[in-house]
Order: sequence, then structure tokens, then C-alpha cells
Amino acid sequence: MPIVDAGTSYKHGAYLLDKSDLSTIAAFDDFRIEAESLTGRKIRRLRTDRAFESAAWGDYCKQHDIVHEFTAPYSSAQNGLAERAIRMTMDDVRTLLRDSGLGHSYWAEAAAYSVATRNLIPSRRHPGWIPLELFSGRRQDVSHLHAFGAKCWAKIPTVHGVQVTGGSKLDPRSIECCFLGYVGGNGNYKVQEVVSRRVLISRDVVFEEGQPHRTSPSVGEDLPLFDISLETEGSSYDKLDDTSTSEPTDHITSGHNNHGDPDPGDWGNQDWGNQDNHPDIPTGPTQRDIEPRRFS
Repeated sequence: MPIVDAGTSYKHGAYLLDKSDLSTIAAFDDFRIEAESLTGRKIRRLRTDRAFESAAWGDYCKQHDIVHEFTAPYSSAQNGLAERAIRMTMDDVRTLLRDSGLGHSYWAEAAAYSVATRNLIPSRRHPGWIPLELFSGRRQDVSHLHAFGAKCWAKIPTVHGVQVTGGSKLDPRSIECCFLGYVGGNGNYKVQEVVSRRVLISRDVVFEEGQPHRTSPSVGEDLPLFDISLETEGSSYDKLDDTSTSEPTDHITSGHNNHGDPDPGDWGNQDWGNQDNHPDIPTGPTQRDIEPRRFS
């Protein structure tokens, strides 16, 4: 369930087991407490679709002095901020799962990662501001950001040189994990151990992000230099007289063909100082002056 602050474009994601009034009200109440604590202001107005039109929601809004507005039926554009947040988050989720190679069961982690990252990126509504900075009034740090699903190593805590999990002093001091997102606190990461699939919370993590898994090549990457392949379509060099292919090897490597002219592929090795035998070749050649000769 996405919750968007219209004044700052700050987004909050709540992940529910169902859409009952009990679950949605509990999730919104957690956000209300956090928002009022961070901003020092009270929530005065709430806009939803008519799926939240119930007696339980009416009582909750009256209890906390919140004006509850509803959109008209089949008019999702009236709640455009929330609808746009849903679309952008789902687009991010598909991209993150595809790029990381994780299964669909990690959709909630991918959605939480998307929401947390977009709160640190200027929005179209406020292009010159960071949503989380506007919402909290504090400058934010982005040094903790890492790629979703990246390979990482979580250090095993030690006490007096002995791992808290037991074992020998010669055992590895870290375990291989997969990065799943951020958790509350400063610099705390949510990771999953690769072998046992346990989900851990750690702050001492070394990331091995390496090369990203792109779904399409970047501009200029792995692209042909020419639209037409010279080998497949043929070039001026391939259209020489058939008799030239039957000449001995020494004629080819010497830079001359059966017509007595220099081979186009060997012009760079010719002695351009002696032009007596080649009156048709310019005396001061440059790369743009030399054109391949076509023989029929």
C-alpha cells in the first residue's frame, strides 16, 4: 500500500498480508506516527479511492481529526500521485528482479528498495529538492547506496578473537550474501546468506558489485562499426579479376597484382619516392586521396 505526501513527494510503502480495514488502518497509523514525529506537523487531509470507504476508516479519521476525501468512481486520475507511485514502483520492481536474477518472491524487497532510492532522487514535482530532505528537514547522505541483488560479504562478529557462532579461529570471518535492501538505522543492510538462505541484518558488509547485468547493450557497446559487412556484401578488393587469385604467392605479398599496379591492401608499404613505373599514382599521397581501384 503506497502512501505519498503531496507536499514533498515523499513515498512510504506498507506491505500487507491482506487489504482488510484492520491491516490498512494499522499500516497507515504506523506512517502517521512516524510522519508526525519527523515533521512536527499533524496529518490533516487524506485522499483515497472508495475501497477505503468504511465505518472503521471513518471512525479512525474522526479520532485523529483527519479529513478523508474520496475520488469519484473510475477516476483514478484524481489520486494521480498515488497511482503514479504504484506504476513507477512496479516498473522498478520488474527491472530490479530482472537485473539481479532473483525470483518473484523477492518483490517486496525490490519494492522497498525502489521506494527508499526514489526518496533520495529529485522528483518531477519538485525537481530541485530531495523528497526525504523536504520531508524530514535534514540533509541526506547517499554513500550507503548499493546495487540491488549485489554479491556481498557480511562479517561474522567476533569476541576476543572468537566468532560468536563458534568454530575455529581459522574459519572464514565473513559469509557470502546477497544484498536485499536497507533497514532502519544508519548504515544497516538487509542481506541473505547464499548457502542457508537466512536473512541477516548487518552493518559490516563488503560489497562486490562488479559489472551490472544489463538487459540491453549500452550505447556504442557491442555494436558493428559498419551497417554493411564488407565480407558478406563484398568490397572493391573482392571484385578483382578472377585471374588475380591464380597468381603465385610472391605476386600477392610483393604488393603487385596481375595488372602491374600496387595492391590496394599494400599501399602503405610502397616506396612512394620512385614513381617511374606508376604514373597514375599521385606523388604526395594522403589517406583521403587514395581510393581503391576497381578492376573489371
